[in-house]
This record gives sequence, structure tokens and C-alpha cells, in this order.
Amino acid sequence: MTPSQIIALVRDTALVVGVGLILLFVYRSGEDRLKAADLKDLQADIQQQAKTLQTWRQESTYAQKQLSLDLAAIHTAPVVVHDWSLREPSCAQPAMLPAAADKTGSQPTVTGPVQPGIRTDAESDRRDSIVADFKQRWELILANCRSLDAQWPQP
Repeated sequence: MTPSQIIALVRDTALVVGVGLILLFVYRSGEDRLKAADLKDLQADIQQQAKTLQTWRQESTYAQKQLSLDLAAIHTAPVVVHDWSLREPSCAQPAMLPAAADKTGSQPTVTGPVQPGIRTDAESDRRDSIVADFKQRWELILANCRSLDAQWPQP
């Protein structure tokens, strides 16, 4: 054997061994190596998650019941009638503005325009219903927020 043949043989042998090692590493990396301790840890994790899920379901159920009670209370709440007048109760008639005097020096007219005093019942009822709708809308939003917050697992 010539030295060039020996070098070629060593080179080919090294290539075959290298390819074999690469195939062995690829094969071994794809194996599932599951041990008994791994299975026990996995079962413990599953049990812990089941407990957490059960707790969450209880909290979610409670939150939904509380939301139903809140919504029922909001929808059955009476409309509160507000006293919107800013006048003193001793005033029987709306206050009158003084009349503007003419530039010619003549006598002023008897009265000027009427200042707004107590509103009519229709205006007060409308204002009360607007305030009640506003309160109801925000109470519904806050009830939903409380419900969503109560559904999160509590520490």
C-alpha cells in the first residue's frame, strides 16, 4: 500500500465514522425519554391544575350569581325625583327683571322679562329620567366590571 492509499483509507474511514455519529445523535435526540419520576411530577401538576380549575369555576359561578343580583337591583331601583329649583322657598312668584328705561326719559314699563324659576313638571320629569338613565348605564357597566374582576382566581 502506498502512502496515498493509506491516507485515502483513513480519510474515508473518518468520514464513515463521522456520518455514523451524526446519525446516532439525530436518532437519540428524537427519542422520548420518559422516566417514572417525570410521570409522577406530571400527575401532580395535573391534580394541582384540576384544583385551580375547580376553584375558578366556583368563583365564576359566584360572580355570575352576584351579577344577576346586581342587575336585578339596578333594574328595579326606583327613579329618584330631584328638586331642581334653585330658588328660595319663600318666593311665591318668579322674580322679575326691572324694565329698561327709554332713552327719551319716558316712564319705564311695568315689568321686564320673567327670570326662569321653578321648571314645569314635564321638564323636571325629563331631567330626572335622563339622570336615572345615566346612573343606570354606569351602574350596569360597574356591575359587569365587578363580575369580571370576581371571576379571576383570587389568591
